[in-house]
Amino acid sequence: DDTVIPDDDDTVIPDDDDSVIPDDDDITDDDDVAPDDDDFTPPPFCYPDPYEPNDTMATAYPLGASVIFVVVACPAAGASPAAHDWWSIDASAGELATFGTDFSHAESDIALEMFDSAGALVATSNTATDHEEVSYLTPIDQTIYTRLYLAAAGGAYVGGVYGLGQWLCTPDVWEPNDDLASAAPLPGPISEFSLSLCADTAEDWYLAPLAANDLLEVRAVFDGADGDLDLNLYDPSGNLILSGLNETDVETLVHFVTTPGDYAIQVLIDPDDLGDGHIYDLDINFASAPTGCEPDLFEPDDDLAQATPITNTVYEEFTACAAEDDLFAIDALAGDTIELLLDFNHAEGDLDLELLDAAGAVVDSSTSADDDEAIAWPVPSDGTWYARVTLAGDAGGVPGNLYGLTLSGTAPICVLDLYEPNDDWSTAFPMVNGTYRDQTICPGDEDWYELSLNHLEELILDIGYDASEGDVDLYLWDASVSTVLASGTTADDDEQFTWIVTATGTYFAQVVLASDSGAMPGNLYDFGLVSVPSTACSPDTYEPNDDASSASPLPSGSWNGLTVCEGEPDFYLLPASGPGAIDVDALFDQTEGDIDLHLYDPSGSHLASSTSSSDDEALVWMATSGGDYVLEVQMVADAGASTGNDYSLVLSIP
Repeated sequence: DDTVIPDDDDTVIPDDDDSVIPDDDDITDDDDVAPDDDDFTPPPFCYPDPYEPNDTMATAYPLGASVIFVVVACPAAGASPAAHDWWSIDASAGELATFGTDFSHAESDIALEMFDSAGALVATSNTATDHEEVSYLTPIDQTIYTRLYLAAAGGAYVGGVYGLGQWLCTPDVWEPNDDLASAAPLPGPISEFSLSLCADTAEDWYLAPLAANDLLEVRAVFDGADGDLDLNLYDPSGNLILSGLNETDVETLVHFVTTPGDYAIQVLIDPDDLGDGHIYDLDINFASAPTGCEPDLFEPDDDLAQATPITNTVYEEFTACAAEDDLFAIDALAGDTIELLLDFNHAEGDLDLELLDAAGAVVDSSTSADDDEAIAWPVPSDGTWYARVTLAGDAGGVPGNLYGLTLSGTAPICVLDLYEPNDDWSTAFPMVNGTYRDQTICPGDEDWYELSLNHLEELILDIGYDASEGDVDLYLWDASVSTVLASGTTADDDEQFTWIVTATGTYFAQVVLASDSGAMPGNLYDFGLVSVPSTACSPDTYEPNDDASSASPLPSGSWNGLTVCEGEPDFYLLPASGPGAIDVDALFDQTEGDIDLHLYDPSGSHLASSTSSSDDEALVWMATSGGDYVLEVQMVADAGASTGNDYSLVLSIP
């Protein structure tokens, strides 16, 4: 090749022809001397994962509700799609089955398909991102199948390496509320336990109708080990006006309303671990803002002698007022680290955090000019130390500021809560509707609460706790504390029951530590109480007949299937053709409510009554002339397990 410029023979050193090994004088064979040339390279190998063979629906791997990593999707020659892994999960009716996968899209494009037990395609996901997710709310008990396939190969490796999660979640009662357009309208302030975000991309939206000068308080409590929850608040025009973006187990929003309207509250996961979404508790309170700084339940705690003892947990519902410090006592051992996090919205006031020794000297502090303050201080010796919270500067629409305080890093102790002593029914703490956060149940201790309830109210009691720290049970007792009326005794994280009040009076709720476990002595719990009037009294076919003007005409005979409700008497028109005896019998069960009878003449004058306190009522009146007489059936006092009372009438009219 002397004529080729530049040539690769005589003048170029080194040349790549006669003396250099390997040479390239033959394109199809560039290694004349070596027996192993480089014209042929064996294709790379895709190693199957331990879950193979799972290439068909029939061989789907029953992963269950769990998360695994480092799974491989290998290409299959001639298959369409090129590669596929099948997984299955057993779901109950009403459960949302979700399958999610994370991978590197630059290395391989992975897609998902979900099928019901009959093989019908119910969901797909094939985006250009590093995450795919499919979900299906199953209407029946069945096995759900997911096919993961390699939609396109790429990168330096054969096949696709991915991590996956498969889980079940039951949507909460506020669903569907996944975006602003479907935000759940709130009937008023709410306190809810165990709300669910059933996917790492899920959102919950709530709509609060607020008036000018209202104070809105929002608090979400969750398990931060499962991922972080964030809160956002949008004004009636859809503008983002406030965010809670802490990295702790609690998010809060506090906003003083100047413009009335519907404000949207957004709860979202950011970011979530690959797993089963989130379970969280939510408090949303709104009412006219106080004109002054209202002290919290922990007051007085303005000096070292009055300091509130705290232990490792999250405390909420504190209020910092001007010129009134809040102090908290912390027992710690040498080698501990006192870790304190002060959680608040700076827009409502600047708070500072200090750690003091037993003499009141400051040993550490956090005094930034933004949301939240934090301290981490190594304990040099055994003793009691004190956290001090100060309102450094007030702001916002209301005096003072709300905050939460988290303590960690110290030796756990069981600290009695603020409602002690309430260890038996005689010292029971009176409760009203609401949520009571951060209660403590200690070994050998019981907590009792007094409830004043009205007949036929629907009572809902709910306690939330961490079962890994101990099993907590809940009981409802009658006024004499001789009969358990309802109970919650599961081994789960929550106990809840609903009971219809059978008689107006005093009742008692008992919280018991059934068993202790975990690192902390005793356990913490949140207690929710809701009692609402029952609306279970069903009208009969003669309604509306609640006054004389709407009285239903009834001739002589027997009339069954009648119902009278408290506060809603029944009126009947008795058409008498002439003088004679009007005979009325009302038959009913007195234990379900006391019923009385009243008879009126055609002009509305009262003629006769039957008002015994036993089963049945009867009256007889000798009419001197014909006309339309009016019978009133009145419920004097409701009783029993159901609203209202059923009765029958036997009429004899001249």
